[in-house]
Amino acid sequence: MARAARALAPVRRPAAPPRRAAAAVEAHGTTLGASTVWLETTSVNVPGVEAYGRLGYLLCGADVTVYDTLPYADEAAIYLSKSLT
Repeated sequence: MARAARALAPVRRPAAPPRRAAAAVEAHGTTLGASTVWLETTSVNVPGVEAYGRLGYLLCGADVTVYDTLPYADEAAIYLSKSLT
């Protein structure tokens, strides 16, 4: 029996999942008494670094050796932080 082809609507991502996720982490941190949120991403994640910057995160460090034993040893760890106070 032949299967009928169905037209599928394009997949839509939620409006702003990174913003909501960051807000949830920040709110949880605040309830726990944290004063700072820290995060790590890789040097090849330029769009992510830019997005975190728009959310108020600041570059606070980099480590060019952290991934040395991994398949992506040519990347660096990028550390960002945001004050919750």
